Amino acid sequence: MNSVNIMGRIATDLTLRPVRSSAGVVLNFRVAVDRYAGGGKVTDFIRCTAWGKTAERICTYLTKGNMIAISGSLTTGEYIDRNNIRRFTTDVFVRDFYFTGDKFRRSNEQNSPVYDDLSDFEEV
Repeated sequence: MNSVNIMGRIATDLTLRPVRSSAGVVLNFRVAVDRYAGGGKVTDFIRCTAWGKTAERICTYLTKGNMIAISGSLTTGEYIDRNNIRRFTTDVFVRDFYFTGDKFRRSNEQNSPVYDDLSDFEEV
């Protein structure tokens, strides 16, 4: 089984890139995820990749600094860099994402969250 769930802040600017595939676009970004180790907080910057409509929706509704929850799977790869050194990569393939944090919420009199109008947003 290959399943990953992370939640953190988007740590990079979001830029869609066109690709020659049925997906049409790809989005590569990093998410800053905190964990606790050795009595202190450590932040991991996890590489994430979203394709097609999922990538477009992330770019439409979120920006650098926003909280995001991601469900997906790990993908690995390798390449030879400019110095002829073999490098290995591990990324989270974004299958689903969820809004978290307060940027997309506003409070009413009872102080309960109400989401802004996202009527054109389809389920991811």
